[in-house]
Amino acid sequence: MKMFPSTKLLAGLKYRHFIPCLLPAVLGIALPSATPANAQSVSLVHTFSGTDGANPRGHLLLAADGNLYGTAFYGGISNYGTIFQLSPQGVMTKIYDFGNNTSAGIRPNAGLIQAPDGTFYGTTDGGGANGYGTIYKMTIAGNPATCTITKLYDFSGSVYDPFGSLLLGIDGSLYGTTILGGTSGVGTLFKVSTTGAFAVLQSFGGSLGAEPYATLIQGSDGGIYGTTTQGGLSGNGTVYKVTPAGDIVWVTQLTSYGPDEGVIFGADGKLYGTTDTYLANGTGTIFTITTDGTIINTTIVANGTDGSGPYSQLVLGPDGNLYGNTWGGGLFKFDGANVNYLYGNPGHAIGYTFATALTLGSDGDFYGVGMDTAVTGPTIYDNGTIYKLNVGFPTISSFSPAMAGPGSTVHITGTNFSGVPNTPGVTAVTINGAPATFTVVDSSDINAVVPAGATATGKIAVSAPTAVSSIPMTVSLGTFTAMQPIQTPPTVTSFSPPSGGFGTSITITGTNFTGATVVKFHGVAATSFTVVSDTQITTTVPTTATTGPISITNSKGTGTSATNFTVATSISTVAPSSGAVGTTVTITGASFTGATLVKFNGTSAPFTIVSDTKITATVPLGATTGTISVTSPSGTGASTTNFSVYPTVSSFTPSPASASTSVTIGGANFTGATAVKFHGVVAAFTVVSDTSITATVPTGATTGPISVTTPSGTGASSTNFVVSTP
Repeated sequence: MKMFPSTKLLAGLKYRHFIPCLLPAVLGIALPSATPANAQSVSLVHTFSGTDGANPRGHLLLAADGNLYGTAFYGGISNYGTIFQLSPQGVMTKIYDFGNNTSAGIRPNAGLIQAPDGTFYGTTDGGGANGYGTIYKMTIAGNPATCTITKLYDFSGSVYDPFGSLLLGIDGSLYGTTILGGTSGVGTLFKVSTTGAFAVLQSFGGSLGAEPYATLIQGSDGGIYGTTTQGGLSGNGTVYKVTPAGDIVWVTQLTSYGPDEGVIFGADGKLYGTTDTYLANGTGTIFTITTDGTIINTTIVANGTDGSGPYSQLVLGPDGNLYGNTWGGGLFKFDGANVNYLYGNPGHAIGYTFATALTLGSDGDFYGVGMDTAVTGPTIYDNGTIYKLNVGFPTISSFSPAMAGPGSTVHITGTNFSGVPNTPGVTAVTINGAPATFTVVDSSDINAVVPAGATATGKIAVSAPTAVSSIPMTVSLGTFTAMQPIQTPPTVTSFSPPSGGFGTSITITGTNFTGATVVKFHGVAATSFTVVSDTQITTTVPTTATTGPISITNSKGTGTSATNFTVATSISTVAPSSGAVGTTVTITGASFTGATLVKFNGTSAPFTIVSDTKITATVPLGATTGTISVTSPSGTGASTTNFSVYPTVSSFTPSPASASTSVTIGGANFTGATAVKFHGVVAAFTVVSDTSITATVPTGATTGPISVTTPSGTGASSTNFVVSTP
């Protein structure tokens, strides 16, 4: 197994091959908290003992459960590495020893990633069937977590040494790189499915560059971006973009010391990366590059006082700034133009060898790992650390009470609620997922009111204005319980208006409406309703409702009005929706009892009352296309759509007649006619009025009926037109 083969890294004595010191003297040492610089708070969270891991090299992952997860290259059983969990409260737990199952891989260089289904994925540098490392997946259960590791793929001597973390692509596949193997022996770009189907997409070498240590990223267009540490036309590495199929889109050649880690998207949509000129003078750069591969800016970062050389990938903060660290332990912020040094790590108080990106935790602080605890000699290193950086984002330390009902006030304590210089204060609070009204008392105190929509249990969260909407709020460590009010059955005291047709808006008043599940009009459920308050509901009269009481139901029972809501005469459906004079039409609706009149677009029709909700009517002579109306003692209701009346042909003259003779056709509903036919033969015609058409007997016509077609349909004469011979 080859480890860290880059001649550049070996020459710089980065990533020295060592077995971490596991001496009793260093076990459990608590290094002092760092002294804040520039009003920032930096502290040591954990010092690795060797038993729980050593030499963490991959970035921490903020998982969906709110915990941070990471890997350690050494330590644990047989010194083969570990996986650990860090809770928001700062409790560190080792959850896996790679020494327990070397066939699944040993010594993980990279951090973990998590898929939407909760499954974690990672890589190892050694072990497995071939001794060249593996790709594995991990599932967890419980808190602290217990985990199950399943191997997906074994690397071989032709493709090996994965270094950066995997990328979960938009297509659901995993993408990654190896720094050795491929056609030129200097690395590959690969794709693997979540079931283990593996394919090499690209071999590095030549102008593409060599040794791609970096973690990949993917843009919204599907393009995959990465960097190489060496090679390319100048030998100083490259930045590249490829398609998900591995096809090269562009390669940008770097002319100075190459990047050891990947690029990241800034809030402005540009790409940002770092180069480490450690061997030259202890300084480094941040470069800015457009998504078409054009380098537009280079900024010097990190001198000897603030750590030697920015090595790791930058991270985008919720304030839109980029945050990073340096090899020697310094921390900095970059606003796109200027570097602000936040911490210089005097005496390596929070660790040393910062080679991985920071991670934003659920508490609003950045977390990072140091590969080594401190420099104790020219070549001796210790086991590593976890540290955190607070830059002024809001944090929640506690809240009281832990249980309260809607309308109650919860007191939230924490930091930076009213903001610090260059960091805005809290502008939103949610309790168990529901927006809450609140008052910022001061920078450490907020009073919030439990909203009616808060779920039974959940988290309290605060948020400040962010430049990056995808970065979540700061959430509480503890769980808040929203007490649900003790319910009693509703009472319905009144409603307004007292009557109305289908779709009429109704306001109902009463008591105990909170939590209402059903509103009914004489047994017919309203399609929707709004609980305005505990004493008011608004809704609309549902189709098929009939005159009767209104009822409201909650979990404790049903309350019914003492008086009836009168459903005004209403029409819900008409079938069929079109027809000729004489067609029987079924009308359904409400309050038809005692109906005195049915009209088709104003023309009275004969009808029969079948029930309070049904009438049958006959399309009357003279009816035209339009709405149907029913009048009863409850009022007049009209259909919401038109009934289309077919044209009728009642007469024609002269007859018999020969071809080319002008014929006058009498009838009804001729307006908009689109065709006239003599026994199926199309004729030229003119619509004189809604009741008269003149048409010319067409050549080829034979004896038979005359038909007239309009958008509503076709009507034909009941007698034949006789075509005579000239």
